[in-house]
Parts: sequence; structure tokens; C-alpha cells
Amino acid sequence: MGLQSSIDSAARYLVDMQAPDGAWLDFNLPVGRSDAWTTAYIGMCLFETEPFVSARERRYVRAALDDAARFVGAARGSEGTWGYNARVPPDCDSTSWAALFLTAMGRAPGQDTYAALRTFARPDGGFATYNAGPANDASSAWTRSHPEVTPVAACALAATGKIADATLEAMLARRGGAGLWPSYWYRTALYATLHNLIALQAAGVTVEPPDTAVVAALAATGDPFETALALEIGVRFPAQRGSRFVRDGAARLAATQSPEGWWSAAPMLRVTDDAVERPWELASDEAAGPLFGDDYFLFTTATAARAASVLLRERAVTGEVARAGLS
Repeated sequence: MGLQSSIDSAARYLVDMQAPDGAWLDFNLPVGRSDAWTTAYIGMCLFETEPFVSARERRYVRAALDDAARFVGAARGSEGTWGYNARVPPDCDSTSWAALFLTAMGRAPGQDTYAALRTFARPDGGFATYNAGPANDASSAWTRSHPEVTPVAACALAATGKIADATLEAMLARRGGAGLWPSYWYRTALYATLHNLIALQAAGVTVEPPDTAVVAALAATGDPFETALALEIGVRFPAQRGSRFVRDGAARLAATQSPEGWWSAAPMLRVTDDAVERPWELASDEAAGPLFGDDYFLFTTATAARAASVLLRERAVTGEVARAGLS
């Protein structure tokens, strides 16, 4: 399947799987399925993919995005915040994705949302997921700054001005070996790495690319979630856009898509124990807490569709992809 057909098929699946109220429900955690967070994240991915959806599918995508924006707007809490779902307290990541999606859709949230986001800032310049732990405990590790939450909050707050120097310094300080960022809530470092690179590049900070061999090794399992993240990381650096690394990632992504348009990944979302501050230092992915997958395949599919669209967006890549028979 070529990338254009792959994007169309993924978009069709996401549209078909949208709930009547406009939500995209995914992940079945003990607290239930996510609605606001997943709808905002998937909506943002689909918004970025929309320009590369064929004309015959685009009108359905636009209608789905409008419905999703209405749902997210209605799910907004009294303080201008959002959460994983209505059963749990609001968090910085959900609120950031909601703010980004609504802004992209021309429905920017009010200043109370941006004020609320700033309450998650920590003295080190980073942003925490929660302001209190599950037992209303301010000493919980859930209240520390998190490597994958900080860049998303930074991008959301960029709508109010440039990203704060302290936040940029915090992002750069968390970068580890091989040029990767660890993830607190995900089993893979590639999610945090991609979003830190997006935020830093948007702020005009010159960043060296991660070690290609390490990124390729993480994606070599064939897991579509990691493949998509690795592909988008590679495409964001001009020197890598025409590389075999990018071509192989694009081919793998196209080859692992189901006939119905979805991609299925291994469980990637970790409910990290709130006593654990650095889950990436533990011996196994599960040691810090149980892992959950997107059992409706929406989170992975949206991530993969966005990666494919970023690939097509780069004119320098498009020629390489065409020669490989992938576009």
C-alpha cells in the first residue's frame, strides 16, 4: 500500500470509529476509557494529516474534526482544564493537547486555560502531569516535571508568547544518551524524543539529531507505534530525509497497516507507580507499573497517519519515497 492510500485508509478508519458525540475513546484503564485526552490527541494528529488526505475523503475528515472540537470544548472543566476522562482530576498533558487542538481548529481556549497550565510548571522549568498524586499527595512523583509532558505544555503555551528560557533549558537538560529523552508514562523513549524535538525546533533551537542507529534499533521490532515515531523523528532532520533509515521506516509502516486502515501496537501507555520517579532506569518496562494498549487502535493509527503525512510534506523526502514506490 502506498503512503497516500495508507493515509486515506487510516483517516477513514478514524472517522468510522468516532463516537456519535464526537469523541474518540481509547485505552481501557481501571478508571475507564479516555475521552477528552484521546480525542484531543487524535484530533490534533488528524488535523495535521488532513491536508494530505485525498479530496474524496477530506470532507468526512473535516466533519469529524468539527465534531471532535465540539466534544473537546464541551468537556472543558470549570477551571479551563481537561483530564484523561471525567472520572479523574485534570492534568497538564490532556489540557495541553486540548488547547493545541482547539487552537488549530480556530476555537482557542480562554486565558484561564493558559493560567491553569502554568500551575503545572515546576522550579526546574519543566511541567508535571498532576498537581497532586492519586492520594492527593503533593509529594507524589506524578507531581514532578515529566520529560514528555513538558514539550507539549510548552507548545500549548507558545500561543501566549515565546517558550520560556527555563522550559527550553529544562528540555535540553533532560536529553540523555544517544540524543533521546526518557518517557515517564510510555514504555518507549521515542514519544518523548519526538515531542521535545518538535518544541525545540519550533522555538528555533538548533538540535543535533538523535543517534540514527539507536533510533532504528528501537523501531526494529516492527511495532507500528515506535516505527511511526522513529520515522517522524528522522524526517525532521534534512540530512536524514532521504536516508535508508527513513525509507525503511516508511516501507515498514505501509506494510504493517491492516486492510481496515488501522495499526496495532504493543501496549505502550504505562500507569507508572507514583512512588517511581525514573521508570526508565528500572530493569523492565513493566517494573514501574502496568502497560496498556490502545485496544481500539486509534492512538497508534493517528500517530502513524501523522508520521506519514509529515513524510509527504517534506518535498525532499517525497522524491525518495516515490522512487521506493511508497507514495
